[in-house]
Amino acid sequence: MSKQRRSKRDPTRVPSAVIFYMQIIISTRLMQVLISVINHNIPPSVINGALDAAKAFFNMSSEEKMQLMSDDVWKPVRYGTSLNHVKDRVHFWRDFIKQYCNPISEWIDLWPSNPACYREQMGNYAEAVHELQKTL
Repeated sequence: MSKQRRSKRDPTRVPSAVIFYMQIIISTRLMQVLISVINHNIPPSVINGALDAAKAFFNMSSEEKMQLMSDDVWKPVRYGTSLNHVKDRVHFWRDFIKQYCNPISEWIDLWPSNPACYREQMGNYAEAVHELQKTL
């Protein structure tokens, strides 16, 4: 009867081929995660729509934007600007619009109705960001 030779393996030693394939799998998965985080899985059309709506809003006349102006930081929708040459010693110009978004059904009617595309395009973006937030 021939003796079968049993190799003595170190159970803590993983063959280099296994390590190599594990590195490929981990690297591939890491790239998928990074790409997902960078793109957020929000369709470019939704992002571009929101950017177009924002650009259209900020290109409106000052009179139109001033209808939403408020110093009340608790107001759910407000337009503001940091340009105040009388008060500010350092001149840093920043226009902004702040709006509550979640749940969208409670706030969207308070959002600007002008430009006409604003509510729809910003609403699409707000919903996409909310879905992203739930997955993170």
